[in-house]
Amino acid sequence: MRPVLDLERNKQGIPQRMVVRCMPEDRNAVKEASFGTASFSQQKGGWSIPLEPVVINRLFDFFQDLEITAQMNDYIEHLHHRQKRIISVLDVDEPLEPKDKLWDFQRASVRFLLEAKRAILGHKMGTGKTVIACSAVKQLMPKRVLIICPNNVKWYWADNMNEYGNWKNVAILNSGPASKPKVGGHKVIAGTKKGVRTENLERFVQRNESFCLIANYELVNAHLKQLEGLRPEVLIVDEAHRIKNRKAQRSQSCRKISYVCDYAWLLTGTPVRNNYDDLWSLLEVCDPVRFSGYWNFVNIHMRSVPNFFGGTDIIGLKDETSFNAMLSCYMHAKTKQEVMPDLPDKIYQDIKLPMTSSQQKIYDKMEKEFILHVQQQLDNGEEIEKILRYDSTLTQYIKLRQICLAPGILDSKGTSAKLDALKELFEEIQATGEQAVVFTFFKRFIPYIETILSDLKIDYGVIIGGSKPGHHRAVEQDLEGGRIQIVVGTIGAMGESLNLQTASTAIFCDRDWTPAVNEQAEDRIHRGEIKESPTIITLYHPNTIESDILSVCKQKKKIEKETVGRVEVLRRMLNRNN
Repeated sequence: MRPVLDLERNKQGIPQRMVVRCMPEDRNAVKEASFGTASFSQQKGGWSIPLEPVVINRLFDFFQDLEITAQMNDYIEHLHHRQKRIISVLDVDEPLEPKDKLWDFQRASVRFLLEAKRAILGHKMGTGKTVIACSAVKQLMPKRVLIICPNNVKWYWADNMNEYGNWKNVAILNSGPASKPKVGGHKVIAGTKKGVRTENLERFVQRNESFCLIANYELVNAHLKQLEGLRPEVLIVDEAHRIKNRKAQRSQSCRKISYVCDYAWLLTGTPVRNNYDDLWSLLEVCDPVRFSGYWNFVNIHMRSVPNFFGGTDIIGLKDETSFNAMLSCYMHAKTKQEVMPDLPDKIYQDIKLPMTSSQQKIYDKMEKEFILHVQQQLDNGEEIEKILRYDSTLTQYIKLRQICLAPGILDSKGTSAKLDALKELFEEIQATGEQAVVFTFFKRFIPYIETILSDLKIDYGVIIGGSKPGHHRAVEQDLEGGRIQIVVGTIGAMGESLNLQTASTAIFCDRDWTPAVNEQAEDRIHRGEIKESPTIITLYHPNTIESDILSVCKQKKKIEKETVGRVEVLRRMLNRNN
């Protein structure tokens, strides 16, 4: 009996899996060819395997006399044609319409989204992913669009849907009071209680046949059934790396909504943050059949090893060529260097600041206690990775970082060298008339910065989590309009989706553990059509946890996982204290 490769479809005729029918003695070869993902089905009379071209190619390697049914051959041809169509549209650079204001690569990206239907737009920060998605909506002209994004950029999306998507009926789902039907010129569907928002949303849907609804991730979880029931034709997920955790509620909510949409576009400048398996949640949205199982995806594409905690660590790809070929059907990603060769490079300036004497005394005492605490656990046979899971360890980590900013954050008496440095920098910026953006990891440090700006009589804005509706967008517009000179905010709230490119300087009072997060924040001012190199200033104290973090971020650019970064920092601290 020759082995036969057949296609399995569901009742609706949609391909689900493939089936290999062969002699019993061939079962081991089938398992090996499928990377262990095959399971025998008595009902189907053969081995059921995920629909994956990599496995198909391996089956041909193992069975040179493999017979393919007509419908299986049609499916393979369908995949080939789809890939060719997607590649072909990326070569077209004609305007989508007269004077469309888009760059050539943005036009190609619009065509990619329309052709692929369900896809990841992975261009780096500052390349205009929002504009591309809104322009694609304009070309498609659907009746219902749902945009899921971080809370602080909902009004930014509304503005862009008006301008580039040519949509007038844009509504924002918000958790604030329902007293204001409009904020910033946009309709608001609001309510502090879920029941009120539900009623207001139902009323809006009944009155409007065509609309664009914008909601943040948290409200999507709260109104999942209602948003599924809208059956939007287009789903746009901004900062889609937020759904990389397949077990997280917001990831599951976004995937469920995507199942009822014809088009699903996932926008992220960092599709791979921790490891390649991060892509599974995004790819599952793009093709729920092909990527129906996480472990199938891992077993087929990833090299992995058991870890200390009894789980599995991904250490790389089995075949980079085949993996990239697979991704080409679902993801289009460009760097700024590729599409904006004239974009000036960033200028980095790391300012080494000795602590004040009082600050140094407080820091040294706490770091000595911290190192002693860690060393005792290491002597007891604990691994660094496990020590870092303890709340006590993380708490001490955070306190050391806060002392580096201002001892007062911990109610300790002591001056701050960084506040003195910031005052000098602000005076220089004030004299030149230029604009700047100031980042910090800690919200509690911002009042200290505000005091300096107020004393200098510098107009400024603040961007932190939990602000009022439209506040982030208003600050962004104030900076663009020249009404304020400096924006201060946390890396978490200000590091994504905002366009602050009129500022020529970014000042980092401290850095995130993760290089990708820092890069995203830097790219708030390194984007668009800037003509001069922006200056990226980092303030840090030598021979402290800050210098360890900075060294890790510079030397370990591939570290994209926060916990991995913390491990490396702790190792440096231990070496420095030995």
